[in-house]
Amino acid sequence: MVHVDDRTTEPPAAGVDRPTVAATLLLAGLAAATCAHGGYERSGRLLLLVALAAAGFVIPLSVRSIAARSMLPVGALLGWLLLDSAWHGGFAGGLPAVQLVLGTLVTLGCARALTPGTARLLLTGLLWLGTAVALLGWAGVAGRRSPAAITGQGLFRAASTFSYPNATGAFLAVAALLGAGLLAGHGRTRGTGALVAIVLTGLAATLSRGAVLALLGGLLVMLATLGARRTLGLLGYPLLGGCLGAAALLPSAPAAAQPHFSLALLGLLAGAAVGALPVGRGRAAALPYLPLLAGVVAVAALHPFPAVGQARLNATSDDRWGALHAVGEVIARQPLTGAGPRLTVLSWHPAAGGVQVFRYAHDEYLQVVAEFGLIGLVLLLGCLVTLGRWLRGHWPPRSADRALPATALAVLVALLVSVSLDFTGHFPALVLTAAAVVGCAAPGLPGVVIEKGTGPGRAGRVASSVAPESPGAVAPISAGSARSA
Repeated sequence: MVHVDDRTTEPPAAGVDRPTVAATLLLAGLAAATCAHGGYERSGRLLLLVALAAAGFVIPLSVRSIAARSMLPVGALLGWLLLDSAWHGGFAGGLPAVQLVLGTLVTLGCARALTPGTARLLLTGLLWLGTAVALLGWAGVAGRRSPAAITGQGLFRAASTFSYPNATGAFLAVAALLGAGLLAGHGRTRGTGALVAIVLTGLAATLSRGAVLALLGGLLVMLATLGARRTLGLLGYPLLGGCLGAAALLPSAPAAAQPHFSLALLGLLAGAAVGALPVGRGRAAALPYLPLLAGVVAVAALHPFPAVGQARLNATSDDRWGALHAVGEVIARQPLTGAGPRLTVLSWHPAAGGVQVFRYAHDEYLQVVAEFGLIGLVLLLGCLVTLGRWLRGHWPPRSADRALPATALAVLVALLVSVSLDFTGHFPALVLTAAAVVGCAAPGLPGVVIEKGTGPGRAGRVASSVAPESPGAVAPISAGSARSA
């Protein structure tokens, strides 16, 4: 039995390139939400929803275009969100969660419907969007500009357009993994390498431990799926460039120190230039890791950034522990149905006395249990399992390039790690950017047939019966292109 991609092959109306318009609308909506605090506020969510509705109208969506087998768990989750919201005071409280689920579904469907060329347009645009977010956060730290950078623990941390460093860091981790995937899929290009180096510099400017862990989780996925030699060879110079930019910026991070804008700018430019260097062949591909190793040894021995190290290079966080205690008390009172989406305050009374008040649990899984109960968490996990099986079913055979599917899996893992460490799931721009990458990884080439059950480590079969080219048809893509069959 085979699985045939269900995207329509009918040419668009004369004079209208529907996939390009849809990709542009998706990118515009994500950019607008990113600029509006990541879609955290109602205005940002509204802009994003309008763009998604327009993209869905341009490329008419159907149950099959989104993924028919995902409808049952998603429908169950949506039904529970509305039911639980009504039980705890009205549907309005659950609308943000419902909008996020529906927005994710529409983004996946629209991204699947794109042609290889328009998918590449969207993904490249998202990398440029990540670069812009990184540069704004970098400028906030280097120039001590608020709200692009905010102070905490005696340090300036890049907040950029998200106004929250950890959310900014998570978004940049996704952008960095996307850049790595584009490097692997398109071959080494200088421009992309420079952009990845800038994004990594911006990620370092957030001083977000969770973002670093999310990035490492995604990189481990890429190492496992694409191979260590290929992944490390492509990322050597961008990683070195990012480290150069970060090393030049960190002296400006302590609030008690004087800013060093010229040094930071020089490091940013040098890092971008290093990131753009071509990859050597054979043993030459390991050259950038020699200065990286030397830098790690030097930092460990000399401790050049003591303020940053004392505040961020540790695993302690009193606020997080307090928030975990507070959310635990809420869950203990209503484990099955939760306290409802109108839960806006978490409080905890420590043994030492006083009271600590929090808005979120800094763990989205626990936050879901607190608001929608264990039932809501089980339904959410069911949707994630369905998404994972969907990706596995669309995994290309050994003979095809796996750069884009591997990138999608890496981005998904990075997102799942991030939301386990903070409330970054409340930023739709981050979640839907990841959804767009995952949607682009689904096979959408007209006529391409992949043997059902093909997954990581399994051999598959691809039929090259591609429909004849028309104004709306796309020629076959080869290994290394933006869309993997």
